[in-house]
Amino acid sequence: MIKNGLFFAIIILCAFSCKKTNPGGGGVVFDLTNDIRVVNKDGQNLLDPSTQNSFKKDDIKIYYLINGLKTEMFNKNLDAPRQFMIFQVGADVKNYANEHLVRIFSNNKGVVDKNGNEITTTYIEWNSTDTDTLVTQIQRSGASIFNYKVWYNGIIKWDRTSMPRLEDKSFPGRFFQIIK
Repeated sequence: MIKNGLFFAIIILCAFSCKKTNPGGGGVVFDLTNDIRVVNKDGQNLLDPSTQNSFKKDDIKIYYLINGLKTEMFNKNLDAPRQFMIFQVGADVKNYANEHLVRIFSNNKGVVDKNGNEITTTYIEWNSTDTDTLVTQIQRSGASIFNYKVWYNGIIKWDRTSMPRLEDKSFPGRFFQIIK
């Protein structure tokens, strides 16, 4: 009898202790990645180490514009300490099987423009003489943050309202190609 009473007391306590809900509806999401295929005018992949004059991972640096200052990104505790990673696409992707791409993690500290949109700026320094600009309009929802629009050197490359993507219909996610 005492065992049954203790059992029911534990069940009731557990049931009442789980009333707190997550206001975000399922966890925190940071969706600030951009996958970029970088090719030369001949269509050769400039992220593939076997391509002549390819970009070297050790030369690439990412800078965020924070409070008006261009700040180099490096955090040794992250999987991508310099806020980018070069990876090879799987063989199952229709148009870009086995291609090398770069995944850039956009700045998450923006400034609010005259229309009330939060805009962030990320600089990609490919080497000491070649730098490009990635501008994103981000949206916040609770503790989550998402890319809403992406511009590369002033040209819109992705827009959430034209989901799923502007350029390649076979590649998942925010993907675009640039020619260097």
